[in-house]
Amino acid sequence: MPSIYPVLRDCLRGTTPPLLALPPTPVEAERLYNHFVGRPSPGSALIMATSGTTGTPKGARLSPAALRAAIDSTHAALGGPGRWLLAVPAHHIIGMQVLLRSLHAGYDPVTLPLENGFHLADLPTAIAELRDGSTTSPRRHYASLVPSQLDTLYHDLHSSHLPTRRIAEDALAACSHLDAILSGGAPLPDHIDTYLTRAGLTIVRGYGSSEVAGGVLFDGRPGPATQFRIDPATHRVSISGATLADGYVGIAAHPDWTYDDGQRWYHTHDLGHWDDDGRLIIDGRLDEAINSGGIIVIPQPLEAALYTHPGVKECAVIGLPHPHFGQCVTAVIVPTDDTPPPTMEEIIALLEPTFGHYSIPKDAIYLPQLPHRSNGKLNRTELVTLVSQLHH
Repeated sequence: MPSIYPVLRDCLRGTTPPLLALPPTPVEAERLYNHFVGRPSPGSALIMATSGTTGTPKGARLSPAALRAAIDSTHAALGGPGRWLLAVPAHHIIGMQVLLRSLHAGYDPVTLPLENGFHLADLPTAIAELRDGSTTSPRRHYASLVPSQLDTLYHDLHSSHLPTRRIAEDALAACSHLDAILSGGAPLPDHIDTYLTRAGLTIVRGYGSSEVAGGVLFDGRPGPATQFRIDPATHRVSISGATLADGYVGIAAHPDWTYDDGQRWYHTHDLGHWDDDGRLIIDGRLDEAINSGGIIVIPQPLEAALYTHPGVKECAVIGLPHPHFGQCVTAVIVPTDDTPPPTMEEIIALLEPTFGHYSIPKDAIYLPQLPHRSNGKLNRTELVTLVSQLHH
């Protein structure tokens, strides 16, 4: 990994041809390389492939100025530049920005070994190196962790298996020395955030994407380089500002990018609203909405409510094909090790007072685990396929 640091520094200066971030798997790397290579990308420093949930990934064209603006925005939100721990894949924007932030601040990042997956036992050594591994000690130390990693920490701290719990306690103690943990890539359940914060961690919930060069919203507050607006009819979130990508590789015009009175906007596929404190709350994604008999159901609020049950380790609300209603709202639950999961009757009692009868799940499926993408996001497409197969 350190061998690429000089190239990444040049990337931030704009003195290198556009870099293409590729995944470690050879087949996928070759597919992306063949898709993007040779396509003009003037003014770009970095090409980041989107997650590609609906087909061939698009390549967000990021300029040096956009990357630096996103870095400065994040550091301003967290309290200043610092050294970063890489604990997520670097071919996603959440990981790439960890490297770039640390290098831009003048420090080599520390990388957690991820070849065999994420393990809490690796955190104490890595964080010790983060704090003491350089000749000049930075004033601040950071890590980016996705919610599934924080979920592992939370549940292992509650494990009845003593060795597992002790590893988690050591990881918690190490993480308490970080000035902040930036959580992103997916929503972090409130109960995990609350528990780990009370246990001594400083967690900042981030929101962003490849199209805006990384994180641009921090605990619901826009970074200094960005503006947000919400369509009053559709609740779709749009972003403008210095962190915007220059568009997609090989696509001259795309409906997600428009100009309004001379100002350029990126129209996300996320839904949101402003709360009473002026924070932007992301409610879910347009492409994850469930249409059940004409009733539009957003999964994320239902999932957040399900997480309040002590028997839910992980959950998802999905739409399964239904011959009459189009889709059937279904809860998929991973039980905790020590507490039984909620029954269908308990799910109804938990959700119906808030969401009403027509929006709540009509069925519950219990699985040992849920599928995730390499960036930690829930793979809803794969989950729908898996559950549909189990039903047949």
